[in-house]
Amino acid sequence: MPEFFIGKPFTQRKLGLILALLVLLTVIPRLLLAWQISSICDDGYFYLSVVEMWKQGQTDAALNYLNLNIFPFILWGLESTGLAFPWNFKIWGILISGLTVFPLFGLVRRLFNDRWATIAVLLFAMHPELVKLSVEPIRESTYWFCFILASYLLLRCATSRDNIATPIAAGLATAGAILTRTEGWTLIPLACFWLLSLAPATVSRLRQTQRIVIVLVMIPLCMFAMNLTLLAGYPHWQWGRFDRVPKIVAWMQSQASPANSPQAKTMTAATQSRPLPSHSTAGNDNSSSTPRKIDNRDDEKAIWFEFLNQFSESFEYFNLVLFIVGLTQCHRMLLSRTYAPLLMIAAAILIAVFVMLVQHQNINGRYFLSVLIITLPIQASGAIFLILFIQSIALPTTISHNQKLVVTAGFVLTVSLLFWFEALTSRHKGRVAEATLGKHLCTTFGPFEKVETDRKSGRVGFHTIGKMPNILYNTIQKKFTHPDLLILVRPVRPAHRARAHRCGLTEIPLQDLRQSEFTAFVHPSRIDQSSEPKAQPQIGGENGTPPDPSITSRPEVLR
Repeated sequence: MPEFFIGKPFTQRKLGLILALLVLLTVIPRLLLAWQISSICDDGYFYLSVVEMWKQGQTDAALNYLNLNIFPFILWGLESTGLAFPWNFKIWGILISGLTVFPLFGLVRRLFNDRWATIAVLLFAMHPELVKLSVEPIRESTYWFCFILASYLLLRCATSRDNIATPIAAGLATAGAILTRTEGWTLIPLACFWLLSLAPATVSRLRQTQRIVIVLVMIPLCMFAMNLTLLAGYPHWQWGRFDRVPKIVAWMQSQASPANSPQAKTMTAATQSRPLPSHSTAGNDNSSSTPRKIDNRDDEKAIWFEFLNQFSESFEYFNLVLFIVGLTQCHRMLLSRTYAPLLMIAAAILIAVFVMLVQHQNINGRYFLSVLIITLPIQASGAIFLILFIQSIALPTTISHNQKLVVTAGFVLTVSLLFWFEALTSRHKGRVAEATLGKHLCTTFGPFEKVETDRKSGRVGFHTIGKMPNILYNTIQKKFTHPDLLILVRPVRPAHRARAHRCGLTEIPLQDLRQSEFTAFVHPSRIDQSSEPKAQPQIGGENGTPPDPSITSRPEVLR
């Protein structure tokens, strides 16, 4: 094993300097990207619409998809910060990403050592997909922070003799992860295994059991507190989202039984008939986050190709190479009682994503990013091996240690700049086009007070009235009796067209935006039939570049 992996721990002064540098390397590119992007992703509007449901007392609608979740309440609190939109939401992702440096470093440091942790955090700081998602008002960054913090505190609780504060904090962090994303439930078996198998010999079995109980009790206590405070006026108890587990179990049962069995037929029929909750992409319009359809559901090759393609694109090919090389360098440590349980969680996530692909015929690339974060130590191992290999073949043996450090820093800086360049050159022309369309509707046919949109038109509606429109997600959501404007994606669903007619709205003849994927319905009095056609609004990129023709027909599905 290279000497790098078995070096002495950093001194306190050196550790402080390295952590400060890693925080800066994490925050600065995210700040630059947040400054560059003027419009948030579609998922951001989805979460903001959930916040509006909570504000308006539409509890059933707010709980319909996310169930009991802390993220909408975080966004609700951020609205009162006084910052202008969308910085009041972007700043949360940037700050929480910077804070993630500390538990991530501490986790990898306890699993391996300080140098290993430094490289792992550096990979986290510079990964372009992680950078892009961190500046969006979506729950991924919050979940990663809670998951990593819970893992660090659980490992610390299992391997040290800390007082009761550590298991309490570990339980709170675990509850935060569970109340952000479904994958957080995987922390419960991790907690039980670590606390039972890693305790020092001086810690009694009774004390181990007490710590497990404290950690596990904090989870329902947090849910109980949310029910008594945030859901005080709601008549039903809510205990989180469990719908993913039955789907995975049903799929596994269907795979174990013949294809023509009643269970398989029932599962297939339910999957085909169930409406899929729409979710949009959080990244670049043409990035790996864009959901893709599989034409032939029975084509296993297509399913596997889509799965592996999304996996490799989300990882980034450079990180995938580091991962493969790292497996050859530290394969023995992968079987350790400390790191192996985390890898089992990564495997469980991959299985769940594959099941979702088979059932729903589409997946989102960001589902793989939790696996990327869990495998950062392996990628760090591969990175160090490549650096030492380059030094051995490209540098003379007589070179000094400081000169080697300069060459190593140059290599790391070059890779970081390439990754940051990929993130910072992201273009969201589709977002800008939709925002321009919303402003055009406002200036031409507005102003409006009550605007409704379908799932894919939320951004257009937001930029029409400057606040969240009423998005028609489901039948239990309250709707305006007589909306002033109804914005829909083409082709218009019959139910939505019928709603427009019931409200006395007429479709706007948008001759100047014929290539738009959207249409709109307003009251006939707002349409001046005798006026000349309005001038076509200029729809360009964020830097004034010509629009991409593909933005008018790209598929976006809320997930």
